[in-house]
Amino acid sequence: MEYSGNEIIARRLRDGGEISREILQKMGAKKIAGYDMPPIYHIAHGISTCKAGSDPKSSVVNSNFESHDVDNLFICDASVQPRSASGDAVGPLATISVLAARRITNNHFKK
Repeated sequence: MEYSGNEIIARRLRDGGEISREILQKMGAKKIAGYDMPPIYHIAHGISTCKAGSDPKSSVVNSNFESHDVDNLFICDASVQPRSASGDAVGPLATISVLAARRITNNHFKK
């Protein structure tokens, strides 16, 4: 069976959502909301969900994209944006990606 690009993406998003749901259930989640929405919403939902900041009480990662709580975990996607950008999110995400790559490389791979 041959699928178009959009059908493949939608299928993979659904599969990813099912895997995420299983992980959350195994971690003891009491309520899991949002997985009954069409898959396209799962992409947009990730913005600002793991905010970057200096205070672990109000953010998930520090300015070097390192988790406050989990050793050796780096998060450097749209979820670290403190606020959602108005308009196209591609520019801010590209900036985050370049900045994160530089900081992670400089802090962990250069001697």
